[in-house]
Amino acid sequence: MAAASVVGMGAGIVAASSAGGTSAVTAAVAGVLAVGIVLAAVPLLGPPLVRPETWGLVVLGVSGARTLLALAGMLVLIEVQDLDRRPVVYGVLAGTLVLMTAECAAAVWLLGRRERQRKQTVSTPDAALSGANGARSAA
Repeated sequence: MAAASVVGMGAGIVAASSAGGTSAVTAAVAGVLAVGIVLAAVPLLGPPLVRPETWGLVVLGVSGARTLLALAGMLVLIEVQDLDRRPVVYGVLAGTLVLMTAECAAAVWLLGRRERQRKQTVSTPDAALSGANGARSAA
């Protein structure tokens, strides 16, 4: 995710600059993207805060939060700070697209790996049923 963060930040700055953004616009776009990058660290916090069984939901929540952040960031930069619309939209969307694409790919890869490990642990349906029945009867 570190590489995707650098690429996303670069893509956002290049898109904002290419669309005619001034240094103030590119700095504002970089600020919005930096907050989105910090959000990407939430699923990486690990077992004390993010349990393995809820990790997928945390990733989904972070993606939703990043989407709302991008929309709110664009709204504030365009309407409140009165920055030029086109470079702000292009910059924030380009950077967020890179970040969300990388996050989605990483989540699919990690969840697929976890599923393969889970299937190796429970190799046959009979073992899974006897394990589940044993756990129920012991409880």
